[in-house]
Amino acid sequence: MKPLFFTLLCCIAVHSQTITKYSASFKGTMDIFADRFETGIELNAFSKRHLFTLGYYFDRETSILSASFQGDIYRQLNLLVGGYSDTKNEKFRFQYQAGVGQLWIKSKVESPEEVFKRTQDVKTITLPLKIGGRYIPVHFLSIGIDIQASINEHKTLLRPMLSLEIGKLRNK
Repeated sequence: MKPLFFTLLCCIAVHSQTITKYSASFKGTMDIFADRFETGIELNAFSKRHLFTLGYYFDRETSILSASFQGDIYRQLNLLVGGYSDTKNEKFRFQYQAGVGQLWIKSKVESPEEVFKRTQDVKTITLPLKIGGRYIPVHFLSIGIDIQASINEHKTLLRPMLSLEIGKLRNK
């Protein structure tokens, strides 16, 4: 795992000489049917054709009707590499990425007596995938939606996320 992260960081460093745009993206989603709420932040660097992302996401299963915590907690750290395509006027962007990540799951496990509850921690490597679209009304701000997947051996996650992105996103 560590050599793979090192290799990806070296690739980013090589392309850093050609970084033309950069941004911080704040994400969120709420699934009322599955009682899940997820937030995240991503740091993005754009070269002429490539997109590099470091993202952290926090997800928990909870009951929307009650304020108390009910279920599992998911934390994920991703390193993604991909590409993007802008329209001619640079107001719309389509992006696609894949990478490697680490997922931490903290689950409540009930004993056979159902009186005592304990937690079970799981750490696993994931294959994160992401596609998305953005509307860029001004050169420093965009709004968009992503479809993100996290493929791993314990629980595959698939979720849409709204995104607010701030940074140097297009030429003036």
